[in-house]
Amino acid sequence: MIKMEGGAWLADTIKSLVERGIPVCAHLGLTPQSVNVFGGFKVQGRDDIQAQKMIQDAQILEHLVHNYLS
Repeated sequence: MIKMEGGAWLADTIKSLVERGIPVCAHLGLTPQSVNVFGGFKVQGRDDIQAQKMIQDAQILEHLVHNYLS
């Protein structure tokens, strides 16, 4: 299994991996491997816009993985 940190912008990469039978675990929110990108451990999705973006990203990735595993 490959752990990937990020949202919908990873959809093409995740699709490619899943099509080849490689399981993917996508992480949203707290992303420890990306801590330096965000300038430290920070809570993500605190305001309504960020929260909605995280929900949309999660739904896109869930749908993508579900379609290829079914």
